[in-house]
Amino acid sequence: MDKSTIAVIIPVYKVEKYLKKCVDSIIAQDYTNLEIILVDDGSPDHCPQLCDEMAQKDSRIKVIHKENGGLSDARNVGIEVCTSDYVVFVDSDDYVENTYISSLINLKNKFNADIACTPRIYEFENGKSKKIDFFEDMIVDVETAKATIIRAKHGIGVTVCSKLFPVDAVKKHPFPIGKLHEDLAIAMQLFNEFSRIAIGSTATYHYIQHPMSIMHHTINNSSLFWILDYVNSEFPKAQTMKMKYALAYRLFDLVNEYCLVIDLKNKNDLIEKIQEYLRPYRNLYIHDSENSNLTKLKGWLLAGNKFTFNLFCKLKNVNMKRYE
Repeated sequence: MDKSTIAVIIPVYKVEKYLKKCVDSIIAQDYTNLEIILVDDGSPDHCPQLCDEMAQKDSRIKVIHKENGGLSDARNVGIEVCTSDYVVFVDSDDYVENTYISSLINLKNKFNADIACTPRIYEFENGKSKKIDFFEDMIVDVETAKATIIRAKHGIGVTVCSKLFPVDAVKKHPFPIGKLHEDLAIAMQLFNEFSRIAIGSTATYHYIQHPMSIMHHTINNSSLFWILDYVNSEFPKAQTMKMKYALAYRLFDLVNEYCLVIDLKNKNDLIEKIQEYLRPYRNLYIHDSENSNLTKLKGWLLAGNKFTFNLFCKLKNVNMKRYE
């Protein structure tokens, strides 16, 4: 029996509605050798009190109260204090099945892997959920693993949630503070540390989609161009066409996400700057066999000119929403 200690790091900020369900789902894990770290990131609601109350009821819970520094800063603080062998991350507005951690450990042991990843179930507040495509457990090399998460195939995205990492590796790569899509940069760095990555077929992580999510409220131009620069810098390192296709896909998808929450009407200078990132990879994107015809049309519109970009923005609410 595996006796590894697992740290569960949960950043907490303005999640009164979701916090108890999240933490209760961790307390109920069938794998019990846990170090549950709640990082109160200066939450202005009743979350700090809720954290303290839950810690009184379960000795495995540690609570850290700190000034607001953002998601990455909260995760870094949690990592600094954890003393476990491995770490998993859970966002405080999500929840997990009681086999979340044991399934990750079993998957790692099954393949003697360095890192284990499982799908997320995209769940909406209206009760609907996004189905995960059927596939079998697998062990893959680092290029295949990175291409998989970059494209969010099988419900396994770049987020550090729903993945099991060795603590020592995570401590070597702190999260960049004040940036969106920081998970992409961290995932790429962490995966480069290892050669055997296990990808499991059992979805145990419920990824809740709601209007208060960070993507809907804090995305800005600085964050967008930071992550576009990062993805662009990865192209020269790509060793396979699979990876190049995946990076092109992510570049266009990031701009698509941006267009869903930011009004770009009459912002031609900004549009031109965005298109400078996309145009070098337009043919790569359009000739990618994994992209549907609708996805290819999206890429053609985004990378064309100001008129086609604005046309995409007008169509986005008709038939190009990220979650249909």
